[in-house]
Amino acid sequence: MTLAIRPSSRAQSAGAVLSGLLSLGAIGAAARAEEVPAMPRSLAEAVRMERADALPRTAFYDTPSLAGSKAGDLLRKEKFTGYAIPRGATAMRILYHSLSADGADVATSGVVLIPPGEPPSGGWPVIAWAHGTSGVARMCAPSLEKDMEYGEEGLMPMVRAGFAVVATDYHGLGTQGPHEYINKTAQARDVIYSVPAAHAAVPSLGRRWVVIGHSQGGITAWSVAEKILFSSGKM
Repeated sequence: MTLAIRPSSRAQSAGAVLSGLLSLGAIGAAARAEEVPAMPRSLAEAVRMERADALPRTAFYDTPSLAGSKAGDLLRKEKFTGYAIPRGATAMRILYHSLSADGADVATSGVVLIPPGEPPSGGWPVIAWAHGTSGVARMCAPSLEKDMEYGEEGLMPMVRAGFAVVATDYHGLGTQGPHEYINKTAQARDVIYSVPAAHAAVPSLGRRWVVIGHSQGGITAWSVAEKILFSSGKM
């Protein structure tokens, strides 16, 4: 797993990274055992669990006209109650304008997970989540799974710890068009542009955010840090 932060200065960046790591170190201990599903005991049981976890892909994921919008713009949103998320938390699906590795306009889907209760002063602290390998077809989007692929193994504990999570699918997963697998530029853009889209969908989000990634998303997180560093903080 990789963690990077959008910095405002070197000193603030170091302090925020340390704070984020300390917070995440306590997340696992806060998980409730009754919300963690049992592991499958056979291949047949694993297949049954996978099928039971799948969600139907709806017209929400179809690409609308991108004319008149720019990267980072929210295209569509919908509240969704079909995810296995912590009690009291809410989920908002988003479809937003992003860019491919070569700069072409694309639509990307994702989910914003909001903790239960009232946001703190300044809004919910935000984690932009970059997921690991889930496949390369439209049906492989984490937002098309009830547990969003990771469930209690790193994703939902963040929400339970009081972080809003902006979880992109990456374009081509859920949405139409090819998925640019392990293309750090394509995936970094999907993460970066998911943040302003999430703010448009959920105004209670705070302005500062970190990115955390696993596997394919680990490469993505490093790329997000590179792009923000070399663009002087501009997205």
